Amino acid sequence: MHLIYLGGTASGGAGGGTPRGRSEVEQWLMWQMSALGPMIGNCMYFKRIASPQHGADLTKLQFGIDRYHNESLRLLQVMESRLAEGPREFLCGSGKGALTCADLACYGYTQCHWWAGIALDPFPHVRAWLARLTGIESARTGLKFPTGKVSMMADDWSEEAAEHRRRVEQHAVEDKRVYFGWKDLAALKEDSELSGIFTTKEEKIQA
Repeated sequence: MHLIYLGGTASGGAGGGTPRGRSEVEQWLMWQMSALGPMIGNCMYFKRIASPQHGADLTKLQFGIDRYHNESLRLLQVMESRLAEGPREFLCGSGKGALTCADLACYGYTQCHWWAGIALDPFPHVRAWLARLTGIESARTGLKFPTGKVSMMADDWSEEAAEHRRRVEQHAVEDKRVYFGWKDLAALKEDSELSGIFTTKEEKIQA
């Protein structure tokens, strides 16, 4: 709802500009709030919070893992199809589109694809869209909220980020678990060498 307010009060076309444009932006905002956000959020919950607590036996969780993973893929395909039209650079607007609140709303969860355990290889237009938004300075700044550091979940594929993620994944493998998660970040946080890199869930909440 805050984005609807900002879209309606900000100068420029962030909110869609015309009545038709605003309607289009608000449709995508509603889609993000009712579909993309909840599904990817639950996908992350089952893989990164619930699963590590169950070790190797995921019998009780497998239905939830599969359900939210598959639904997240379906929703990303919706975005892929939209961005493939033309192709488009942004979700809303005529022609190649223009940056609006709809892009910003969908960006947050989509750029957490590594943490959600979702490969973007089947979605080349979504990946290009992510890179486009990450190239915007204000979007990059947002990735540092609220701790002042780029989140481990962010769509950052630098060599340094890749190494940090490898350590998280390897920690879960050594613990004989299928899914890595907050449990691994908390353990790696205790390593003084990595203390400035990994942010635990508790630190995010406190921030």
